[in-house]
Amino acid sequence: MPIPLTLPTARIALAASVATLILSSPLSLRAADAGISRAEFLEMKREMAELRGEVKELRAEKAARQSSASSPALRGSSSALAALNQRIDEIANVADLSKPGENKMVITGSGSTTFTARNHDSSNFSATFAPVLLWHLGEKLLFESEVEFELDGSDTALNLEYAQLTYTLNDYMTLGAGKFLAPMSAFIERYEPKWINKLPDTPLAIYDGILPEGNVGVQLRGVIPAGPTRINYSTYVSNAPRLITTDPEAAGQLSFNNYTSLNDNKAVGGRVGFLPCPNFEVGYGVQYSRVRGDEGGKSVGALLQAVDMSTYLEAAKGRFTLLGEYAWSHLGNRAYDTGGGPFTFDNKRQGGYVQLSYRAKQFESDVLNRFEIVARADRSQAPHDAPGAFDERRLTFGLDYWVTGSTVVKAAYEIDHRDNGQPNGNAFLIGVATGL
Repeated sequence: MPIPLTLPTARIALAASVATLILSSPLSLRAADAGISRAEFLEMKREMAELRGEVKELRAEKAARQSSASSPALRGSSSALAALNQRIDEIANVADLSKPGENKMVITGSGSTTFTARNHDSSNFSATFAPVLLWHLGEKLLFESEVEFELDGSDTALNLEYAQLTYTLNDYMTLGAGKFLAPMSAFIERYEPKWINKLPDTPLAIYDGILPEGNVGVQLRGVIPAGPTRINYSTYVSNAPRLITTDPEAAGQLSFNNYTSLNDNKAVGGRVGFLPCPNFEVGYGVQYSRVRGDEGGKSVGALLQAVDMSTYLEAAKGRFTLLGEYAWSHLGNRAYDTGGGPFTFDNKRQGGYVQLSYRAKQFESDVLNRFEIVARADRSQAPHDAPGAFDERRLTFGLDYWVTGSTVVKAAYEIDHRDNGQPNGNAFLIGVATGL
């Protein structure tokens, strides 16, 4: 005589329906993507636990009826129970894998192509591809990395833009370690990706040996709510840059591409941003370190500073966005020798940019709403006694067409003026960029 099943029919139906819902989707499907709330997800796990318990009871009852072990009906019931138990195990495993915020990996990134025709230089096409890996290892642990492939002459240059492991200490603070984008510069950390940058090239001074693009070390960052306002901050310790001492074209500049410390030198820095209202932010970044050249010699202090601001305004059926950043550096005095005898100079550099853009949003024409007008003024100043140094000023006008929310075609004309006998670098640029 077959063993009566004590498992409620409703629970069998629930197990079958949940199995159909989850097992018909890939293992990587998030619970939220399937329309399951966190409360429903936890309830599902509770039901699975109850089903497991009832199946165990059935197994015990089956073992107690050894005299009926040869019964075909019992064998059929045992087979059905085994199949149901296996299905429940599969559901539980998928539920564990689908738990929100654990062991999730996403690959995004960007790609771009740029055409540049500059005075006194050959016109040229360039292309980049920068995949970004985001790996959510747990509710509080995240690994993020970007590798950029860029054409360089007849070769392909490979650069590790950043690779950082971040731990969430609480709702307002995170701790990270690895290589990260320079926190002291708002442009480098937020606006540099080519599908976010509204012009085909980057502003003067923000790079040009004044500010680092990345740091290797540890950083602590977070947000402090203060009533209707907000303060964000970051502070870090990293390897110090290298001082260029023998290159006749760049003596006195800092090399930020050397990520190995010289003589245990470390850089300490950070940035503080203040938002008095949601659409306006001002920030101040700073970094200090002792630097020296590869050949040794005297180390000098290097103080780097930057101020930035960003704001936007909804008006005239669109959005006006204003960005700006100014950076300056001061290095201590020391002698340089590039082959013609030692010399010294006051090693101060500065420069920055201001950029205004308008994006149409509320016109009846969808084509018109895809255009954005951009204007940028930028400049850089170098010590006049430094080898190969000159001041530069530029004014750039651009027009963007947004094919999608993350794909843009950019065209710009750049008026460039350089002193110290250098020819101007007026240029026409066209770029296509996409990202996510």
